[in-house]
Amino acid sequence: MLENCYEVERPVFHYEQKIVVIVSHWDQSKEPEKDYPQICALFEDYCSSIIFYSDKMPIDQLVESMYTFLSNMTPEQITITDEEFFLKFNVAEIKLQIKDSVNQYRKKADAVFTEYSNLVVSAKSQPKDEQDEILHVVIVEFKNEMENLLQTFRNTHEGENLKRCDEFVEKVVPLMSYNLFDNKDPRNLIKRCPHCELIWFKTEGCDGVTSCGNKDFTHSFNSSGKRHWKYILQRIGGELRLVKQPDIWRISVGPKKFDDSPYTKSKGVGCGKSFTWSELPKVEDELILELFKVKTVEQAKQLIEAGHFKEVRQNYEKSIDTTFHS
Repeated sequence: MLENCYEVERPVFHYEQKIVVIVSHWDQSKEPEKDYPQICALFEDYCSSIIFYSDKMPIDQLVESMYTFLSNMTPEQITITDEEFFLKFNVAEIKLQIKDSVNQYRKKADAVFTEYSNLVVSAKSQPKDEQDEILHVVIVEFKNEMENLLQTFRNTHEGENLKRCDEFVEKVVPLMSYNLFDNKDPRNLIKRCPHCELIWFKTEGCDGVTSCGNKDFTHSFNSSGKRHWKYILQRIGGELRLVKQPDIWRISVGPKKFDDSPYTKSKGVGCGKSFTWSELPKVEDELILELFKVKTVEQAKQLIEAGHFKEVRQNYEKSIDTTFHS
């Protein structure tokens, strides 16, 4: 029905105040109370004159309704040249298609937003020491799902998508025990490559896409078999749920044992694969304490804020084998 209406409307799109929509077979609606506001919403932006007609409606009542609409319209002569006809036809078609796609996008985006928001609430029942990672992975997966929605829309819809992501992040980040965007917090500066498990120590740069490198530590942190996140999101029976992955790894801090590793032949070596920095979970607190030689993460943060970070950065840069990277 709606597509047929669009076809008829296109040539006179800019005279929308002159349009009267008649919805026939209204008596066949199984849920008229539900259908009525939905149909009105479809035309609310450009047409407020709608008549709902059924076989049970007396014909004189239909005529009276049409006359009422027409008598309240200001007379206007409509002149459309061939060029204007085709131009208005194309512009109207694009505008109406975008309107339809945006409405569909908003419904899907609202559903995803509600689903993930409910997941954030349920995360509060999880162990306290795991809530940060849960909330972080929820942010990442929400962004990924919204980006998947964006794939089906024009670039002009990108602003709407980014706005929703920003709104979601603004609501979730304050629930975490540390600031996800604090560029002096070691939990944001040290990440593990999801491909080869080596460690990145970010001395500068943004939180976008980067390539793999590693820091040469005095102790090894065995992460063989470690999965990227402790929690993943899965839809089970149509419901979005948090699923904890099997605990098949444990951190071991001990003497360095990289003699047989291909990474020991040159300093500062990485696998070279790309990943997005902001989407990686924080590394273990024990590793951060080892790097900064402190007892708490807060002490490590204080060292960075006090300028000790510059010294750490210089030491890191000295450890890079420039001949390997040149």
